[in-house]
Amino acid sequence: MNEDTRYVVAYVVARLHTGVAASHVYSFELGKHISLTGTIDDRSVSVYDFDRSCHISGTRTGQQIRLFDFGRAAHITLKVDSKGSFNGFDYATSSHFNGKVSSKRVQLFDYGAGRYYNYTI
Repeated sequence: MNEDTRYVVAYVVARLHTGVAASHVYSFELGKHISLTGTIDDRSVSVYDFDRSCHISGTRTGQQIRLFDFGRAAHITLKVDSKGSFNGFDYATSSHFNGKVSSKRVQLFDYGAGRYYNYTI
């Protein structure tokens, strides 16, 4: 996965788990805040990434989320449970990922890179 895909996934899952309407995500990998905004509800996801000047949008059916990242022209699937665990697939890099949300912190394991990444909103 690319770092921009990882931080978007972290932002979406953290918002879903906490219900907080955050305006950024902090990437420990990049050492900076990334400005994001948007709406996430029971049926849809619509996020704008100010760093890349692009939209990420998709549909939500229960725990299953299908996203399209217009900046990368790539699909991402994501499944989130009520306990904060999530998993998914990035079609741009053919990479699986999973992770856990705890409070406002997200730990994501990227199988393509073979390592963990940490974020907070």
